[in-house]
Amino acid sequence: MQKISELKREHLIYNHIVYNNELERHFAKHSHALVELIYVLKGEVSYTIEDKKFTARPGNLIVIQPYAYHYFSIVNQQDYEKIGVLFHTSDVCADGVISDPFLLLSGENERIHDIFNKVDFYFHNCPTDVFIELLYALTREVLVNIELFRDRDVITSHKQLHPFIERTLNYINDNLFTVNTVTELARETSVSVGYLKALFTRHLKISPKKYITEKKMLMAKNMIIEGTPPTQAAFQCGFSNYATFYRLYQKQFSKKPTDDFKKMPNR
Repeated sequence: MQKISELKREHLIYNHIVYNNELERHFAKHSHALVELIYVLKGEVSYTIEDKKFTARPGNLIVIQPYAYHYFSIVNQQDYEKIGVLFHTSDVCADGVISDPFLLLSGENERIHDIFNKVDFYFHNCPTDVFIELLYALTREVLVNIELFRDRDVITSHKQLHPFIERTLNYINDNLFTVNTVTELARETSVSVGYLKALFTRHLKISPKKYITEKKMLMAKNMIIEGTPPTQAAFQCGFSNYATFYRLYQKQFSKKPTDDFKKMPNR
């Protein structure tokens, strides 16, 4: 893997990465509290986002909603090159851009192609503070173009992983803060625990318990950063034991909940 460029902030990430000649490179299976834009420059890659799977090719733009579980694998032995931008919806007025977990746009929009070329150019030629300002502005420009050309550019074809996976994920996301155990989830969806675990492992490469826990933790982290006291965030996200929440928070984010809470202004 070659990182051509990278910038990381709490609510803003930019990277330009090339994965070199890898037969089966799987990106870390995860979800996060940020919107993610992925612009494919080279190669062919298979993306799984929640219960849907599709192939992205050069020129395609993928837009992934916050908290949507996703990962990719390279289709054939080849280079895969992409530009990625992750940002908080409130920073670029992105609320309501998409209602589904993701959008896949065709590679025919020259405006979007030009925007990502400009982002790369500014990264290498501007001071960091100037680049950040431009990155926010250009990200907003991408979103405006998505809205302007949605009917023309959005690709709707994708493969459904499994009807039961779709139904189960819908149930989890509708009841995220009240579902606490895999046994409870199996009972509510009328299948055995073993079958549930096998389907998640096969199609999503993650256990149902980890899927639920990681999403709850991301929700809690976002609430804490926005000013909710950690104990209150833990309770609202379905954790009855704060010690357990504290331990899971440290494991997932490598920091204490209070570390994020202290970042709030005037605290």
